[in-house]
Amino acid sequence: MCSPLRLERLLVGGEVRAEPGSIGRGAVGIVSKVGDQRMEIRALRVQHWIQRFFSSFGVTVERSEPGRRCSRLIQQLDGLQGCRVLKIRGARELIRKYRADQNFTRGGAVCCIRDFDPATNKTGFDEFEDLYIERREGAKLRPEDVFQYLLSRRVFRVSARNFSRMCSPFRRLQ
Repeated sequence: MCSPLRLERLLVGGEVRAEPGSIGRGAVGIVSKVGDQRMEIRALRVQHWIQRFFSSFGVTVERSEPGRRCSRLIQQLDGLQGCRVLKIRGARELIRKYRADQNFTRGGAVCCIRDFDPATNKTGFDEFEDLYIERREGAKLRPEDVFQYLLSRRVFRVSARNFSRMCSPFRRLQ
């Protein structure tokens, strides 16, 4: 948490400064020496910045539990680019279907990802065979590849007999 008055001390030893109160008005100006070739700036915490921004308009902002879970999932998938796996309806359904304390088999997970529709005799996965989520051996993406990707990102964890969601009470949500 960074107050405007402390910002000057946090930035590179006083060689760079920001005017007190500028963050509250929505702007930060950085002044440095003409001969400086390198500057290191540490980012403010996004949540704190958002709270301060909205508080200047009299609005209180709090993180919701779904927002925390979403942030955690984005972090586990290595950012927004890693979330392209969530374009696959079956992958979203697998994450939605099982809570942290529920177990499932690999076959059940792959079947869920495949998203078979008995009415049309087609799988919903077919339209995602060319989706790039990571480097792979084969030309086409398979449901097994999607499940392995989710395992490698620790969205799910392997137990002795089966799999479960990786969200135990011991892993604190940020």
